[in-house]
Amino acid sequence: MNTSPFFDGWRIPAHSAKLRNMEEITPEVRRDEESGWLMAAWDSPDGGGITTQGRDLKDLQAQVMEAVAAHFDVDDGLSRIRLHFVSDPILVPA
Repeated sequence: MNTSPFFDGWRIPAHSAKLRNMEEITPEVRRDEESGWLMAAWDSPDGGGITTQGRDLKDLQAQVMEAVAAHFDVDDGLSRIRLHFVSDPILVPA
């Protein structure tokens, strides 16, 4: 049994054999200009994918983890989720 912290015991079947043995996925993260929420999207190689959103980074991380747990089976081998921020945040010192 996979003891990855990404799954926390969820067991939902994967959609395709292509998803098995996939070690990492990389959702793209963008900020919605109207709402200010962060959006994450990942396209599965066999169609479909994962799309979710969060008010801030902590909320987005929780939403991504939940969506990944629903999309992948714990035995599929996924061990990493790498968030790719499409635009880098800019900090302006006061």
